Amino acid sequence: SLTLNEKLRAYHVLVQHTGAQESASDAVSTSLTIIGQLGETLPSTPSKVAAMWEIMKTQTLLLLKIDNIINLDAMQHADKKEAMKFLMLAGRYDFAGDSAFMPLIICRMVRLSLRYGLCGESAVGFATYGVIVGNVLGNHATALRLGKLALTVLDRFDARECLPWVFNTVYGITLLWSDEPLSHVLPFQKHAIDVGLSIGDNEIAMHSAHVYLRISLHSGCPLVELMDEMRVRSRQMLAYKKDSMDKLNLLGASRRQFTLNLLGRSADPSILAGEEIDADCVSRFRGEKFHDTLCVFFYYFQGWLSYLFGDYAVAAEMAMEYKKSDETTLAQIRCSIQQHVPFWAQCMRPSTKRNS
Repeated sequence: SLTLNEKLRAYHVLVQHTGAQESASDAVSTSLTIIGQLGETLPSTPSKVAAMWEIMKTQTLLLLKIDNIINLDAMQHADKKEAMKFLMLAGRYDFAGDSAFMPLIICRMVRLSLRYGLCGESAVGFATYGVIVGNVLGNHATALRLGKLALTVLDRFDARECLPWVFNTVYGITLLWSDEPLSHVLPFQKHAIDVGLSIGDNEIAMHSAHVYLRISLHSGCPLVELMDEMRVRSRQMLAYKKDSMDKLNLLGASRRQFTLNLLGRSADPSILAGEEIDADCVSRFRGEKFHDTLCVFFYYFQGWLSYLFGDYAVAAEMAMEYKKSDETTLAQIRCSIQQHVPFWAQCMRPSTKRNS
């Protein structure tokens, strides 16, 4: 019979195929089983307590070594290198599912890198752990440092298959905690889209496009051209005929409708409804976890429209609903809106503002 090492390539293909068939939980389960056989067992029942314990253990070890991480040797331990590959797969498909294991997976990737040396997948671990440090611990300085470390590791190992994930995380989230102008990250996100498509990973390429369009809107790109690109990417997502891509496209619907409203292409500029989104769009997913994520996008863009066009009562209501939403769902959005009120003011047409 074949040994585990002889089966690893087949298992890797199996996990990718299972994930591509949108069986995220099965892909995660298979990955975790293989990871366990490679000597890295994760808790069978993830919890917030377990996640925080893993974060604190990782943070303690990280702070002892952070100044010298980039000088670590390349990872040589064969089983640990394979474990890193499956941890990356597990993290990807866990994110596509319920994200319960994500902190445990990422913390393990970081600790394996610190103990056994660096590999291409280490860049994913450091980049994503930076977001955890920034959101959970509120340590943006360390998050930014980890983001830059991830980019250096990515370049050192020329880990092209890891680039879209790392770029989406570092340029799409972490660097937004810095003073870097948003427009400066757009070429990197464009590159992430191109790399994703070139390696045949259309799904992560579309996630990169989702991030690119979000940052483009916030950075003040011309709205007419941006709206055209939004619709091109929307058609691409729908063409894949996958539930995950349909949902990603739907998350972008609030952004597209918001842009149409600012362009004056809606019946009422203060209401987030029209060509791209309707009143039933959110309610039909009630009872699913996706409903919560969809609501966050809706509350965010509806709140801004209400504020910009003078309906402050609705704006306050949307702000309260937004704040009540799950913290992990809000992570990407919150860090990207902190300093961009002047942009929205420029987009608004005075002639259509209410109560002016």
